[in-house]
Amino acid sequence: MLVVDDSITTRTLERSILEAQGYRVLVEVDGLAGLERLRSGLDAIDLVVADVEMPRMDGFGLLAAIRNDPALKTLPVIMMTSRNSPDDIERGLSLGADAYVTKQDFDQGMLIGVVQQLI
Repeated sequence: MLVVDDSITTRTLERSILEAQGYRVLVEVDGLAGLERLRSGLDAIDLVVADVEMPRMDGFGLLAAIRNDPALKTLPVIMMTSRNSPDDIERGLSLGADAYVTKQDFDQGMLIGVVQQLI
């Protein structure tokens, strides 16, 4: 699994929650680095958890790139973000996010539940 977030605090928290459940978690600091990791093919990645607001390439750009890449388009993607406006949620889902979780509603059990549903 790949966690893509520019906040070290959020990356560390998500990684520790997921690793405690037995998942192998890789991390990247922005969408461009995440996309490069995915396209390298060096790691078996079965799910992406991505923030929206990041430098270089935001989460929406990462999601669009994943959905437009024949080798990656079926990869489950969870958007985990503080952007909770109806327009942002609609944009994420219309771009093909499998789940859109707002950090305001974040609950570790919910994250684990969504991950388990998708893999």
